[in-house]
Amino acid sequence: MWLDKAHEDEQIVVLVRKNGGPWNMAAYHIQQASEKYIKATLVQKGIAPIRSHDLEQLISLIPEVTASESVLAAAGMTSSYAWVTRYPGGAAFTQSDIDVAEKDLQTIKDWVLSVIK
Repeated sequence: MWLDKAHEDEQIVVLVRKNGGPWNMAAYHIQQASEKYIKATLVQKGIAPIRSHDLEQLISLIPEVTASESVLAAAGMTSSYAWVTRYPGGAAFTQSDIDVAEKDLQTIKDWVLSVIK
């Protein structure tokens, strides 16, 4: 279920890319997909996900699993997209920013899929 929802967020990113923006919404959905992948891991490990957009905090709740520095770095960069993209005066993402953000999402997704097998 969480994996399905993460996939839906990824589909939104694809649509935004095809339409040439809005890039802030692509960043928001990248964060949302990342969050849902991590929450899928928590559920698979028998832990009810907490209400948080802090990806590093969510990762820290996964028992007996250590995330690599690259996963933690991707999570750290991606967490803020949940709020900086939605309010006036926040970040203004570009297509280049989304290229990087999608790589971070892929890092998180690959890690999650390796953990939940």
